[in-house]
Amino acid sequence: MNIKPGDPVTFLVRTFGSDTGEEVWDFGDGSEKVTVNSGIVRSKTQNEGSYASTIHSFKKPGHYIVRVERINENGFPAIGHLHVTVTDGRKN
Repeated sequence: MNIKPGDPVTFLVRTFGSDTGEEVWDFGDGSEKVTVNSGIVRSKTQNEGSYASTIHSFKKPGHYIVRVERINENGFPAIGHLHVTVTDGRKN
């Protein structure tokens, strides 16, 4: 909510039941896709099976459909979509 151009936005994803494959994010703004892996996150701050995160900043105001996809070891995709509104910060 109240996202403005340049604001860092954290996106979280977790896939259950598989630790193979990766989640691929497409932010819908023409930027490069980002790959993360929620199945084998291991660090001092995240336990295995934790959410994998990525941070993205949108450059311009607009409506964006953000898509994340993961294909399991059997070739079946799981796809999620999120509508993100980036405002110019002015009051209407």
